[in-house]
Amino acid sequence: FQSRRFAPDLGVLEDAATGSAAVALIGLLASLDSLPEGAIHKTFLQGVKLGRPSYLDASATKSGSAITATFVGGHCVPVMRGVLLA
Repeated sequence: FQSRRFAPDLGVLEDAATGSAAVALIGLLASLDSLPEGAIHKTFLQGVKLGRPSYLDASATKSGSAITATFVGGHCVPVMRGVLLA
């Protein structure tokens, strides 16, 4: 799947890789899948229009027609670092 995420109200014209969107989508796809047991795996491509292609691997597992777990991961290239001070 190729996906895009926009949030201009938050100052983000477009996000190159949105794990929260990918994990929500894999959960939806798993809930729509007719099989009551097992796992679904998809790779999402995002950030192409930004010139920063990102691949996110997502999966969801089902048991008794219920989603029991969702996962998302991939590799990244750090573009900044920071420290939160309490």
